[in-house]
Amino acid sequence: MPGDAIYEHLPPQAVVTRADKLAGVRAAMARHGASHHFISTVDDIAWLLNLRGADVDYNPVFLAHVLMDAQQGLTLFVGAGKVPAELQARLALDGVKLADYAQAASALAALPADAALLIDRAA
Repeated sequence: MPGDAIYEHLPPQAVVTRADKLAGVRAAMARHGASHHFISTVDDIAWLLNLRGADVDYNPVFLAHVLMDAQQGLTLFVGAGKVPAELQARLALDGVKLADYAQAASALAALPADAALLIDRAA
């Protein structure tokens, strides 16, 4: 996996905060009766978390998956060492935990049997 560090997309370019975006997604989850949402599209992850990277040529994105719950939990599955410590601390303030990229499938498999997973069929 690419090893370039992920960096934060900040104001004035990022006009909506990460917390506000997460609240909006959770509101959509509630409307659809979802307990969890799984995201694998790299541009959606970059937008949602106000993060950028250099894993894809000519595109400021990074390889990752996101699994979020309807309350405050969100796990960003990303390559080890890609998120600097200072950024990890800021992400933690918004409820973002980090896990190794390879753990995404096992996290999905570990969801409770009654979980309602919101997915975008078009993605």
